[in-house]
Amino acid sequence: MNTEDIQLVKIVRNLEDISIKDPSDEDEDVKFIDQLEVIIPPSSSRSDLSPLDLKTIELLELIEQYEQLINDSYRLNFINGYLNLSRANYNYISRRFSSNSFDYRPYSACKEISIDQDTQEFSIIDNFAVEKAKQNKTKSNKETKETKEKEESSYSSSTTTPKQLTNTTTTTSLKKRKDASTTSKEKSSIITEDPISDTPTKPSLRDPVNQFGSLVPYQLRQSQDYFNKALADSIAVINLRTKIDQLITDIEKLNQEQEDKEVN
Repeated sequence: MNTEDIQLVKIVRNLEDISIKDPSDEDEDVKFIDQLEVIIPPSSSRSDLSPLDLKTIELLELIEQYEQLINDSYRLNFINGYLNLSRANYNYISRRFSSNSFDYRPYSACKEISIDQDTQEFSIIDNFAVEKAKQNKTKSNKETKETKEKEESSYSSSTTTPKQLTNTTTTTSLKKRKDASTTSKEKSSIITEDPISDTPTKPSLRDPVNQFGSLVPYQLRQSQDYFNKALADSIAVINLRTKIDQLITDIEKLNQEQEDKEVN
């Protein structure tokens, strides 16, 4: 390695633990928020305001939320997502994590976007998280059931008499014969069944990061977390934008009604 390569490696190592900081702690932003709180009256003193004034105040509050979201978490999550993705590509020299490595085999969507017909608001349905929670619950219930059965069997074996032991042995041998005959019947039925089925199988849910392999750099998983947060922020931005557009329409309508009254 030449001198330039050595310096590049040192710079990258120094940047390993660096993430873009949230600028919301700056004094200028705090002063701006304090001034805005002074301008906008509290909810308790808004009862005497006109509908137009109430709509205007609500619009200002939504614009404030919109600007804070765009300039803070929405922007930072995308930056940190791409930053950690570049780190993963640098550390994992033998493979590149890009669209060229995507697994295009069909599988169900891990996330879906739903819309409320009444409020016209979007929301995210995390199918993968729901399925994972179900699997963990089923696994936990199964382990609890197996533990309980083991405790009951150990207790019954410790209190078994010689006569009961003989009856148990006979019952067990008969059960084994029955299970063996049932298994042979099942195998024969499987052989005679038509292997081709017309019923379409539903694609399974898979973690998208696993399409690059089971062992991936931790920076890639960090990148996935940041992009998941960015997706949630994108939905919040769309919902805020929809509310702002609706408020602007309502304010214009109220202004037009007020102008018509003054003319008449």
